[in-house]
Amino acid sequence: MISMGYSNPTPWKTPREVEETVLAQHIEAAFKGIEGCSRLVFNMHVPPLDSTLDTCPKLDPSTDPPTVISSGGEPVMFGAGSRVVREAIDRYQPLLSLHGHIHESRGLIKMGRTTAINPGSEYGEGILRGAIVTLAGDEIESSQMTSG
Repeated sequence: MISMGYSNPTPWKTPREVEETVLAQHIEAAFKGIEGCSRLVFNMHVPPLDSTLDTCPKLDPSTDPPTVISSGGEPVMFGAGSRVVREAIDRYQPLLSLHGHIHESRGLIKMGRTTAINPGSEYGEGILRGAIVTLAGDEIESSQMTSG
């Protein structure tokens, strides 16, 4: 398992945000010495860019706090994930890629052989969301999204 809590920059300017070039360096360092990825779990806080696991309202960073940008009375949605996380998944094809960060984008997708999951979050409403994934060797036997 490779785990990383960094994310690409956001309008919130939290302490774990780094530029994409720095994030790429952290990812490459984490993969150094890994022989094969057929059984690897990639636990990366930020989801891959434009994957549907990263879709959220676009924010105006010039306000404090940042406010949702609207068009025609609806929030403007976009992919806020990381380009380098997407590139790492495409390149290494780990068995499983786990993500968070974008609370609104609950989902499970395939990226080549990789199953990527963002369980989403509604902790403000008291709902804990997660995923149960059963691994069998170098395959995913089953997966189930949970909430409670």
